[in-house]
Amino acid sequence: MIEEALRKIDNLINEELNEYNSLSGLYDEKKQVLIKSKTDNLIDIDNKIKEKVLSIKNIETKRKNIDNKLGLSNACMSDYIELANKNSLNIEKILLSKKSELIQMNLKIANKEKINTELIKQGMAVVSKLINIIVNGAGISGQYNNSGKNIQDDCIKISSFTEEV
Repeated sequence: MIEEALRKIDNLINEELNEYNSLSGLYDEKKQVLIKSKTDNLIDIDNKIKEKVLSIKNIETKRKNIDNKLGLSNACMSDYIELANKNSLNIEKILLSKKSELIQMNLKIANKEKINTELIKQGMAVVSKLINIIVNGAGISGQYNNSGKNIQDDCIKISSFTEEV
């Protein structure tokens, strides 16, 4: 029974790793969208990321159900490895390998999220500077009426010639 449960855990971990791989790809896409400033695509990618996170949480729920059957609460990979070791099961090495993969994948995704957060901060700084330029430059545009005529001398200036209208 324990070996069967740990094999199910292993299958769930494989599903989780697949979801993390997909999530990693979405973070790469998000980075490109942030670099190219395609904000319309950003919403779509963020929604896909949320879907992947929900999928990972569902896998975690399935794992917790198996944990309950094994008499474990809030089990982690080390607990599964220890359980396999106590029962002299061959799955121990497989679980050790999966633990390493999960750690590497989590570090990779955390790094990508950190980069994307920094890109968002830089984008916000650029937008803030643009808004300041627009707001500070707004007084200049007040010198012209709706026809594009200069309000001060009521003339349209073209090149170096001034012609009265």
